[in-house]
Amino acid sequence: AYIARFLFALYESVGLDACISLQNVFDMLKVEYSESFIIDVFFNLKKYDPLFPLNSVSENSVSGIPLLEKYNTAYNLQNEGNFVDAFSIAKELSSSFHKYSLSGEYKNLFLLAFLYLKNNNINDSLTYYAYALEIAKTTKNSFFLCEALFFLGVVYFLKKDFQNAFVVLQELGKCISLSFRQEWKVLYLFMQGRIYIELGQANIAETFFKLAKDFANLYFPEFKTFCATWYARACIYGGKVESGRTLLKEIFSSESLLFLLEASILFPSADYSDEEVFDLKKKYDVQAKQESDKMNGFSFIENVAWINIYKMPYMDRMFSQFYSYYIVALSKKESRKTREENLTKLSNLALEGLYAKDGTSSLWLYLCYEAHLKFDGEKSGMALGFLSKACRVMQQSSMLMYEADMRDKFMKQNIWNAKLFKIASENKLI
Repeated sequence: AYIARFLFALYESVGLDACISLQNVFDMLKVEYSESFIIDVFFNLKKYDPLFPLNSVSENSVSGIPLLEKYNTAYNLQNEGNFVDAFSIAKELSSSFHKYSLSGEYKNLFLLAFLYLKNNNINDSLTYYAYALEIAKTTKNSFFLCEALFFLGVVYFLKKDFQNAFVVLQELGKCISLSFRQEWKVLYLFMQGRIYIELGQANIAETFFKLAKDFANLYFPEFKTFCATWYARACIYGGKVESGRTLLKEIFSSESLLFLLEASILFPSADYSDEEVFDLKKKYDVQAKQESDKMNGFSFIENVAWINIYKMPYMDRMFSQFYSYYIVALSKKESRKTREENLTKLSNLALEGLYAKDGTSSLWLYLCYEAHLKFDGEKSGMALGFLSKACRVMQQSSMLMYEADMRDKFMKQNIWNAKLFKIASENKLI
């Protein structure tokens, strides 16, 4: 009885994680635990983590516990794309979980933040991830802490608030080291590489992607392909063009095909033919269908925020825009009619991104400017309109970069932004 009371008091003071092992000990010691303990055990099984799902939750595991039944309903609704009803139920559960279960409160706040992000409501998503992080700290659950910190970093990244993203990732790194939550290490390294790519520091990004790739290769093979792909992209951005291209051809995934197409636009060569780009398109269409359920570098960042707005994976959208630009601006064989059709498609996609407040739309608006120059043969009003919009989006994206040095890197060293900055300066837009 003394041991039982001691262990239960330790659990209540968050000195012990609620888990199956502890439940078995309590059963052996004949401890009468509360429903809130069962709820904590359930959420500690990590059944609802978007990146590391276990087997689907059986109805039996939640039956008889109304809070879990409701949460399970909300979670399934968001999986089905019914965000309105999922949000309504999750909001209703907030006060109940607050009374009964720290783990439940954390997972419910996390679900609300995730739903806001799915609906492209970046600011509210940031608020709820911050709330979830505070509860995760109270639970002292290291998995919850890593999860909350990682997604908070993702939201800061989407906002282009790289300073706060770095701060959060630094805290994530400490948490991984202290708790040995190695399953988050690949993503922790990968996210830093993504930020350095945005800041035009390709050599530093290359180092982080290589570390992520090597670590994934040893322990987490499901992450290996996309880490290697982004490592190759960083090589290309850093000037090792042929080396990066060779790596991408060896990987052969839909993401690697996308970056091969990007490389052919960034560094066109005289001997690079239309047939090679057409072949990339055919291969991409096949690969993208085969890999629709596989994780890539956009899965847990851009796709979470944009896939429901655009009604298509972010990677497919990127490929479509790069391909349309290539047809208009670089193709040697396509007819004027085909080029005009692709110019219209590129323009529509770019404007859709602008109206969705997608910070990456500056790239596509800039490509519209370049495409119109090639198609019209002069600086038309339409071309300058796209350039003005691209410039405005890039400047808005840098507003949360309080350090002048970081803003300069983002606008003058980022491989695409540098092109936009140069043209915008020449046209007196900056």
